[in-house]
Amino acid sequence: MAGKKRVRNFIVDDRATHRMFEKNRREAFKSRLIKEKKRRKKELKKAEEAKASASRSASGTATPASATSTPVLRGHHAVRSRWIASKRMATMDDTALNQIFGIKASS
Repeated sequence: MAGKKRVRNFIVDDRATHRMFEKNRREAFKSRLIKEKKRRKKELKKAEEAKASASRSASGTATPASATSTPVLRGHHAVRSRWIASKRMATMDDTALNQIFGIKASS
């Protein structure tokens, strides 16, 4: 086995092949890191949007219309945030609470 070297369960004939193997391994590792960073960034952005929409709906104040479009949540998170916001609004309203608890309005 003159001139041959065992590297990571492979037999490498020369230095050029070994360099190519290591280069490919490093590139694969870098691409996995980049994908992971993008995924984390996307999750963080979604969490911030959900938090912002919940705080907007909780404030109850009218916001002026702007030229830029606001991000729209889709799917389960949008439905859940709307439900939580409507529940919060209902618990702050006296007539809604009276209706929920079955109390007749006093006149």
